[in-house]
Amino acid sequence: MAKTIKIDSEVMVVLERSVITETTLSLPNQLERSLYEKVSKVIKASGGKWNRSKATHIFDRDPREILGIAIDTGEIVNQQQLYQEVETPESLADRMVELADILPGDTVLEPSAGPGRIVRAAKAVGAIVTAVEYQEGQLTERDVRIVTGDFLDMAVVDLGQFDAVVMNPPFSNYQDSSHIRHAWEFVKPGGNLVAIASSGIKFRSDKRTTGFREWLNTIEATITDLPAGTFCESGTNVNTVMIAATKKGSR
Repeated sequence: MAKTIKIDSEVMVVLERSVITETTLSLPNQLERSLYEKVSKVIKASGGKWNRSKATHIFDRDPREILGIAIDTGEIVNQQQLYQEVETPESLADRMVELADILPGDTVLEPSAGPGRIVRAAKAVGAIVTAVEYQEGQLTERDVRIVTGDFLDMAVVDLGQFDAVVMNPPFSNYQDSSHIRHAWEFVKPGGNLVAIASSGIKFRSDKRTTGFREWLNTIEATITDLPAGTFCESGTNVNTVMIAATKKGSR
């Protein structure tokens, strides 16, 4: 469940005086350290990240509505927790696309696209990309087939099968295992699946996770530990692994 953050009155004053656009938030002045940390917590919860070169906080989506509600109500729902967005670092997205052996003209599915790091990496090698995103308007990449909705509610008849599925699914409540197993249905024979998952899939002993590990063995998947801190730039220190598998058959 996404956490609701109560906003102090002094933080409210700073937000009210800040300049907020469709992509940025600029503070009214330099703040004392303790106050800045409180303000920064709210900005991060609304999806903002500090950009040192531009000397402002930047957003992947228009923050004005969520911050306006925060100023009106004195509280904010953590947007990253709400939508389980842990943005894929560009270097990792490139590595995943390379591992998936994607060639120009190949069809690729990204079933939890978010802001589109993996989508752009696949496009860069000439792939024809379909992206599923739960939030309407979150992804606006051109020359991409964008399907809005919950991926787990979608079937092959809705989307088709693909030469590769490359994904960074949500992790909470074991969603990563559910999304990855579902995504396998969308891989063509001879196609590749590359996915990020919580490292907990290697050691958790609950029935769902042990079943997922058994399933990974049946498809002969490889599991590679990613370095600690891989997702620090996305605001989390969660330990992760990369899963890769090739579906038997030929394209």
